[in-house]
Amino acid sequence: MIEKRCEYLFRQIEPTCVIEKIMGNVSLDNKLEYVNSFDWIVIPGGPGYIFDYYPSHIKLTSCLDDIEAKIMAVGLGWYGADTTQHTILNYTFSKETQKLLLRISSDCGFLGCRDNYSVQVLRNNGFEKAIMTGCPAWYELEKINEISLRKDINFNFKKICVSDPAELFENAEQCLKVVRYLRKTFPCSEICFVFHRGIEKDMYTNSFNAKIAQRLKKRLCAMDNITVHNIAFGENGFAVYDDADLHIGYRVHAHIYNLSKRNVSVLIEEDGRGAGVNEALSLPRLLAYKGKARAPKSVFEKAFRKGAKAVGINLIQKSNVYLIDQLDEVLNSLKEEEYSAYPMAFRRMQNSYKRMVDVIEGALY
Repeated sequence: MIEKRCEYLFRQIEPTCVIEKIMGNVSLDNKLEYVNSFDWIVIPGGPGYIFDYYPSHIKLTSCLDDIEAKIMAVGLGWYGADTTQHTILNYTFSKETQKLLLRISSDCGFLGCRDNYSVQVLRNNGFEKAIMTGCPAWYELEKINEISLRKDINFNFKKICVSDPAELFENAEQCLKVVRYLRKTFPCSEICFVFHRGIEKDMYTNSFNAKIAQRLKKRLCAMDNITVHNIAFGENGFAVYDDADLHIGYRVHAHIYNLSKRNVSVLIEEDGRGAGVNEALSLPRLLAYKGKARAPKSVFEKAFRKGAKAVGINLIQKSNVYLIDQLDEVLNSLKEEEYSAYPMAFRRMQNSYKRMVDVIEGALY
């Protein structure tokens, strides 16, 4: 979704441009002639402002000086475990990643950020050209000038979509409680549960998480008037949200997509990415975890966490036991305020979009 919407954005700015896709996780050392035939390499969103982004996550070339094309970053973000000042102020980048960030900043004159936390961590590390542009995925160009919720939304919430947790082990049970709450609160509504990552074991889903997803699906299917959708490996699957009256769930991309379609959306935050979106748009915040969520940093800690999952022990985070009460309060408050938070959020999206277009045009021309 990010790549597609970024492409639409650039075609609107420069209709005659030629755009080709290059895989970020593949080295370009043996494709230098091809790469250098272009004017720009654009990195379109995603968690790019992380400690070891280059060369661990984006390969580019072993020597950045070999790349003659200019490099631009549009709407990248940090990947903090939480939004405490301790996490933000201690957020750092490897020397190699710093080299890439300096190169981008020099080439295009800005470092586009999807949220204000990303701006803060970059500036804390000396990158003063960080600017809040939002993520390209925020922007459905056909609706960018609309500041009202979708005209045909049924505020009795005839259709409710629930997106799955990214952290299935930690949040599957909590997610079931959310669905039960929705089923009880909106007994006449159709509830569509959407798996974003999939249900079967694949290159992104290990056998452990696949089993959790399958058990979750089985329990969902046993409930009344609930349909299950698997949209893994196909961005067209997002269309399930197009006519949703309400989205509630854990997936940041589901939240962004619904907002871009001018739907009512409530995100349950699993990490700092979701917090960044909601803070930037001044939308209600619901945390999946109690207190400080902490992501494993070292290889040893990741392996230790994986081992803990295998025996059914959660050593990292504690579920927010008050989530259902908080969700109920959020939905009631939104209703009492006639969902006025959303037009204000859409105006903020408009402002970020204009800022993104301005800095891109400034770099290109």
